[in-house]
Amino acid sequence: MTFNEDDPFGDNFGGKGNGADQDNRQLKKNALGLVHCIAMSMSGVGPTTGIFFVFIQLAAVAGTSVPFTMIIGTLCCLSMASTISVFAKHISTSASFYSYVSEGLGKEIGFITGWLMLVGYLILSLQTVIQFSSTTADVITRNTGWDFPWIIAAAIVIVLISTLAYIGINPALKLSLVMVVCETLVVLVFSLIVLIKGGAEGNYPMAFTPAGPYSNGFSGLCRGLVFATLAFLGFETAGTLGRESRNPNKAIPRAVVGSVLLTGAWMVFGMYAMVVATGASEIFHLGNISFPIDSFGRRYVSNWFAVFLDIAGISSTFNVCTCSFNNLYRILFSIGKADINRPLSLLSYTSKKFSTPHAAIIFFTGYMVTLIGVVAAIFGIYTKGSWKIYGYLSFIGTLPLIMVFIITNIAVIPFVRKNHPKEFNVFFHFILPIFSAILFTGILFGNFYPDPPQSPNSYMLIGLGALIGLGIIFMLVLRKKEGALEKMVYLVGSDGNDNYSATSINQDPFH
Repeated sequence: MTFNEDDPFGDNFGGKGNGADQDNRQLKKNALGLVHCIAMSMSGVGPTTGIFFVFIQLAAVAGTSVPFTMIIGTLCCLSMASTISVFAKHISTSASFYSYVSEGLGKEIGFITGWLMLVGYLILSLQTVIQFSSTTADVITRNTGWDFPWIIAAAIVIVLISTLAYIGINPALKLSLVMVVCETLVVLVFSLIVLIKGGAEGNYPMAFTPAGPYSNGFSGLCRGLVFATLAFLGFETAGTLGRESRNPNKAIPRAVVGSVLLTGAWMVFGMYAMVVATGASEIFHLGNISFPIDSFGRRYVSNWFAVFLDIAGISSTFNVCTCSFNNLYRILFSIGKADINRPLSLLSYTSKKFSTPHAAIIFFTGYMVTLIGVVAAIFGIYTKGSWKIYGYLSFIGTLPLIMVFIITNIAVIPFVRKNHPKEFNVFFHFILPIFSAILFTGILFGNFYPDPPQSPNSYMLIGLGALIGLGIIFMLVLRKKEGALEKMVYLVGSDGNDNYSATSINQDPFH
């Protein structure tokens, strides 16, 4: 299938004439097992990061009901994990939501979903680097007295993760898993000591309910779910490992659901310990403490143990960066597989030695270095400015992914009814997805009401709207090119092979 030379997206779209060596555009098969997939999802969530950072935002709106809010948030994300599991049982791809929605709602909505996914992850990837580098800089400054520039830590993490990714995702995920275990043990010791000592005002079982004098009740719960969702973002990233996993149709569903259950239970426990450490009557004043976990570590354990908690925070944010980067590498690789034009097809080139997406790694590294330089130029090289942009990026980057979750929940219903009617279950394939879509719609709405976004978030929303509009324009242009969107769905979903596991486009329509 070829197009005219005036094709604005490049001639010979999707053809073999783009110079790509198909043998050099494959990720390493069967390189990852269930443990690796779980490590990817759990690292993406960063449960320790949730306890250290998201807890502060949750406490400001939910009060002492933070653990209860996290329980509801876990149920919300489990409903989404169920939807992802249904798709992952039948579709193995490194493009995850793009392929899922294309199979359920068609190529046009699939393209928009893929665009939203790309925009959201690109924004949040910058957020994760700033979170890691700002945390690292603050820890060094607090313990040495040297005002450490965050941009140095950012440069180190970008180079380190890119190097590990080039060698292979297997060792990177093994390292992440070891770090998750170590940081979890440190936080576990801290939490147990706090609970045994009774914290500031004794244990507080009311934290597991929406009631109590220091809870914001139903309103606080609704607003808190916005931050609870942010705490879980990353659990879905195992879906991009479909082309590298052994038995992905079983491993990925188990990893996605398992990671939500494990991290949900852990964050509920850890955040309850933080409520006890803070004291119920002081919960709304938590924001006055510069780094609560460090202060609590010194108060309830010792000064030297607080250093271990600081290191656990660095470890967790590093793992989130690792997951975010590897997720984007595979999404960019999938964009290259779509063969939209010759330059973009280069993103699908892989290392001959390691079968890793080295072209995507190089491109993404350049993207990150450029943006980090821009942020440093505008907000400065010290953390007083970097934490500001971190908050802005957290808000604006979460919105596209919530939209993706809503669309994917809707897509699973026609996908199963049309392609796997014998498997259709009213609860799992209709009631639960609808329930999940409504929940995430409410969470999306919670970002705008009762507190509408203020400047600069309001201006960033305009920019986000412009990016979404640009994606719609791209889709409309591609739709005018006969077979273009269909070819993209096939090439991305099949990874260039003939055994594409989806059923609605299960063979190359152009051969």
